[in-house]
Order: sequence, then C-alpha cells, then structure tokens
Amino acid sequence: MYAGHETRGPLKRFVMSAAKEIVIVEHSKEHSLNASKEAGSNGSGDANGTHAVGAECPAAVRRRLPDERHSLTHHFSVGGQEGYVTVGLYEDGLPGELFIRMAKEGSTVSGLMDSFATAVSLALQYGVPL
Repeated sequence: MYAGHETRGPLKRFVMSAAKEIVIVEHSKEHSLNASKEAGSNGSGDANGTHAVGAECPAAVRRRLPDERHSLTHHFSVGGQEGYVTVGLYEDGLPGELFIRMAKEGSTVSGLMDSFATAVSLALQYGVPL
C-alpha cells in the first residue's frame, strides 16, 4: 500500500484531505449477476424498472402527433395570474402536447410556463408516465 490509500473489505478509500474523501465501490461480475437475478422478474436489473449501468435498454421512440388533432382549452386564474392551458390529443384521446399561455406575455412566469409545457409535451410523446 502507499500513502493516502486504505483498503477495507469491498470499499477502497482514497483520502484527499481531512475535509474531502472519495469512496470507490468495487463491483465484480459476480456481484452484478447476483443483483440482476435478485432484482425483479422484469429483467431490467433493478426492482423498480430502471436499467443497470451498462445494461442495454430499448431506444426511446417519439410518437408524433398528427397535423390535424383535437384539443381541449381551459382558462385559469391562479394568484392574480391568468392564462390558458391547451392539451393536444392523439386519435385515441391520450394527451400528446401541452401549451400554457399566460396573460402577461414576456414575463418570467410566462417563460417558465412555456419551458415547462415543452418539457411535458416531449415527455408525453416519448411515453414517459406522468
């Protein structure tokens, strides 16, 4: 061993200073295989459905909305801020996009709502459960 390096069981500790410490966990192939078998029957390597590091996962596929689609629009007022929420729908009635228009165009809240709506729309089109 050399200075600044300690070994304790499956953990290696590299002491950088009295204030900082980096801990590296050693993983073996045997440990990874056992974790996959014990996790869930979904074969993802984790009981809650997420994929283990290095595991292959299916590519995300975006389900695009048709050019002409149905939508629902709702007027709202929260804390003196007025606006409209519009939800674009797929043919089967599931939501596929979200627009939030605030009454005060150019305000910070308007920009935040536009960004939030874009993120939610992309998540819906990629099939992220919300």
